[in-house]
Amino acid sequence: MKGEGKVSFGGIIVVGGLEAHITLENGEKWDFKGVMAQAIAKSGDLDVQGEFPGVDHMAGACTFSIAGGALGKGSFEVRWGDTKGEIGTVKGTYKGVNLGAGAGTGDWNRASAVGERS
Repeated sequence: MKGEGKVSFGGIIVVGGLEAHITLENGEKWDFKGVMAQAIAKSGDLDVQGEFPGVDHMAGACTFSIAGGALGKGSFEVRWGDTKGEIGTVKGTYKGVNLGAGAGTGDWNRASAVGERS
């Protein structure tokens, strides 16, 4: 299932965070918050698009990884998964000094179901 939204990440070198707010094509809205070991510059909200084949096991704890970047403008990718397989992957572009790589854990929570107002 396709999804789009915003992610923000980064912090200090060593420990950082990742937040995502995704709306799936069926109208469901999901929020993710996680912590990571990282070497990533802090970002603002960045637009992303991707695929979420694991919507049926999206709720709850999972792992994630983030990688990409460049000097100036570059691209990045965030992947989420759990013991049942891939949850989803989003891609976006980043403007800044650099990006890097990080991995961590966190939780997905449904912000609204189909037909609910958020």
